[in-house]
Amino acid sequence: GVAFETILARTINIERSSAASNNDSRTYRGEWTWSYQMFPGLTVTQNNQITSDYRFYPFAPDRNTLGLTYNTVTSLNTVLTPRLSLRIVHTLNDQPRGAYTRDDPGGPESLKLSDNTQATGLHASIQYAPTPAVSFTLEPDYRSNVRSGTTNGVTSKQREDRRLDLTGGVNLNLQLGRKGTLTGNIARNFDDSRSTSYSNGAPVPTPRSITDYWNGSLTLTWQL
Repeated sequence: GVAFETILARTINIERSSAASNNDSRTYRGEWTWSYQMFPGLTVTQNNQITSDYRFYPFAPDRNTLGLTYNTVTSLNTVLTPRLSLRIVHTLNDQPRGAYTRDDPGGPESLKLSDNTQATGLHASIQYAPTPAVSFTLEPDYRSNVRSGTTNGVTSKQREDRRLDLTGGVNLNLQLGRKGTLTGNIARNFDDSRSTSYSNGAPVPTPRSITDYWNGSLTLTWQL
């Protein structure tokens, strides 16, 4: 599947004192999606999006800017056995930003990047049901966010955030004779994150933040 969209938004200020803020915002967005069954029980799907946002100021060209966004989501779904399934999703988002400047008065404009933000993620979901009464789940999730700045054409990191979430547990659905049912779940939740800022290129990490706990519940139902 393929799609394309273009948008023009024009801001016009009636008062002369605010005319410098008049601007045209032009957005161009392209998207394409594909899905392919590599083997029976194994399917790969990917969605891609590219967006460019131009903002032009007719009476203040030194404020012209451009923002770009590239986003892709790739997922893999597989059924290894009738009782075991696996899903993996990878995400990538890249957002460079910049302004148009002139090195010489009256010369051509050139785009100079000011910052860039890149976010990546990896998520997995594993489900295993050895019997109809018992099933296991495991869901790790990893995310990373890196922000960079550009000064005099040199790009350097400004901040970096990383996080890992891990959830896993067991679900019960047991029949107790002809009149009883025991249902419930027990799971472990683990979160680990850390942020690092950069000062003159030197990393300044913050203390790690860790959360680790268990939760669960059981319900017994009996029909008299």
